[in-house]
Amino acid sequence: MVLARLASLLLFGALGAYAVLLAAQDRNESYMLSVGKRLDLEQSVTIEQVGAAARYIMSPAFEHSCRSDILRPALTIVLYDLGRANRVSDYDGWVKANMATLAYLNSMIRCLPADGNVWLRDVLVSRAIAENPQSLHDKMAVSRALMPYEGPQLFARLFLWKRISPLALATSEDLARADISTVLLHGGDKLNAAMRDRKSPAFETLLTSEIKRIKTSAPPS
Repeated sequence: MVLARLASLLLFGALGAYAVLLAAQDRNESYMLSVGKRLDLEQSVTIEQVGAAARYIMSPAFEHSCRSDILRPALTIVLYDLGRANRVSDYDGWVKANMATLAYLNSMIRCLPADGNVWLRDVLVSRAIAENPQSLHDKMAVSRALMPYEGPQLFARLFLWKRISPLALATSEDLARADISTVLLHGGDKLNAAMRDRKSPAFETLLTSEIKRIKTSAPPS
């Protein structure tokens, strides 16, 4: 009888502790979602709020179960928090922040492999640490295959094409040419202006070549 009562007490205690844990997790998740929504809407948030949300996302307590409605706001927070890291004043902290962000992006890719934006963000973050031309090409190929015409992704890919090394650009020339052609033929004024602004010499050569190719292949008027 005593053992039965003791077992019941232990069971109720365990259930109570689990309920407390779930409640705390719900509060943390709601807080994180609130911060992510305010960032998406470009509303005011404090550094402390972003930091607290980012720490929760990077903690073992973060249980997302591959839910896109949780993962995407969390990515917004993680990238915003990474943007606060200073490479000059705190290099070790900057590297740590980049590695943590890459780890999160890798887990997100496993959950949402068909989201081209996640592949693109992975490239942008990993290149900040070290540029691997072949890896960059492979991931950008996935990003472009999944989101070939979406404006925000085109902007981001153009940003990358204009800044990577000549070797990396040569390795991804087929992808860069495809994006350049898309913008020249179908892009609006903003995309065309972005493509022509602050170009590297290697990108300038590629752009000039693609303009010439399109003009040559166009049917006579």
